[in-house]
Amino acid sequence: MCKTETEGQGAAPAIGGNMRDILASIAALMISISLLLLGNGLQGTLIGIRAQIEGFSTAMTGFLMSGYFIGHILGALYVPRMVGFVGHIRVFAGLASLASAAALLHIVWIEPYFWAFLRGLTGACLAGLYLVTESWLNGRADNSNRGKIFSTYMVINLASVGLGQQLMNLADPAGFHLFVLGSVLFSLAVIPVALMRAPTPPIAETVRMKIKTLLKTSPVGTTGAFIGGLTNGAFWGMGPVYAYQSGLTTAQIAAFMSAVVFGGMALQWPLGFLSDRTDRRNVIALIAGGIAATGLVMALTGSGVIWLLMMAAFFFGGFLLTLGALCTAHINDHVAQDEFVPASGTILLVVGLGAVAGPYLAALLMQALGAAALFYAISLLTAALLVYVLYARSIRTAPEKSGEFVPASGAMGGVVSLIDPRRTYKNVRDKTRAARKKAARAVKSAAVKTARKTVKRKKKKNPAPTDEKTNPESSK
Repeated sequence: MCKTETEGQGAAPAIGGNMRDILASIAALMISISLLLLGNGLQGTLIGIRAQIEGFSTAMTGFLMSGYFIGHILGALYVPRMVGFVGHIRVFAGLASLASAAALLHIVWIEPYFWAFLRGLTGACLAGLYLVTESWLNGRADNSNRGKIFSTYMVINLASVGLGQQLMNLADPAGFHLFVLGSVLFSLAVIPVALMRAPTPPIAETVRMKIKTLLKTSPVGTTGAFIGGLTNGAFWGMGPVYAYQSGLTTAQIAAFMSAVVFGGMALQWPLGFLSDRTDRRNVIALIAGGIAATGLVMALTGSGVIWLLMMAAFFFGGFLLTLGALCTAHINDHVAQDEFVPASGTILLVVGLGAVAGPYLAALLMQALGAAALFYAISLLTAALLVYVLYARSIRTAPEKSGEFVPASGAMGGVVSLIDPRRTYKNVRDKTRAARKKAARAVKSAAVKTARKTVKRKKKKNPAPTDEKTNPESSK
């Protein structure tokens, strides 16, 4: 049986040193993920606009955009098994190539159900690529540089998605050039990883707790995570469609989507810092109110006052992209340390289910009530969350903080990032348990050897009586 690269190499050693050394050690990974997210940022906006150009109904557009999030959930569930069989680099290359092919196939057959399948395929590929990249980063980080590595990753991630929107300006979305560009970016992302010489860490087994248990443990966090997935999925799936139907030009649509992403990049850390120093529910309530208010402004503004729309989009993105991460932090405040990983797996599922439903439900409302219904619906949902959080705060005291806020690194879809410093706890716990078992076996083995030696000494000092001594008459 052939060894995979993971079998042939040990776990990646953690890196220390100054920021320059840290960045140099992860440069190849960062270049690859940047290229991937440039392509994915471009494609996510392009597909929604092109679907409208091709005459797809709004409801059908929402259906095919939901396919991305279905694929994202499936990819997060099944890609770890692939990594176990063939290793990180082969999986990365295979998934990036598959995403590249999917981008080109959109212009081979323009059919909504086929596009829905391709969106699902792309979502599965991107989920797997996130997982492989982030497991590498987890393996390369230690307690001294984890914050720096994660911060760098978050900034590059969101900046790439934001800049990807601006690639819309390079060609007419009604043509084929932008699909080719997205495919090329996915293909180029393979090169830095394929040429990288670095040990690859194992991916920890994914475990989950029951959704009912998570809801009972933290009702505010779980409800907020689901609404965060629902609203993020609705926006990232149908936001470009809203902009197109509102009469924005291609350049204005690109600026609108970029404003949302850069708002998220600018406001996540300040809001997270605030949540670490007060009751997180207060900040969740602030964010829910902020989403509701800015969403209402965008619904009422449309293309009438562009500067107001862009300003509202910036703050809308800052609040929207922080909601899921903050709800995750609130849930982790309620769970025991050995439940961080099971809770994280369930949060990923809860947010993902919301993200799957979001685009299609929003599309049905938009088809019935008009483009502005997208933001009216988002505002209504988050206003309801605000009321619920204020009620929950009045009947339950705030728990002690169990860790600091971890910003979301994924802009596309708002699905909870697979990376989380607390995930490394499972590896530490497993190693500790293994060491204890090994020590117990060693003690047991030493005890058995000692007992055997004692028995041998006793036999030498007190030899067993012979037959003649025990039966003197038998010799006569």
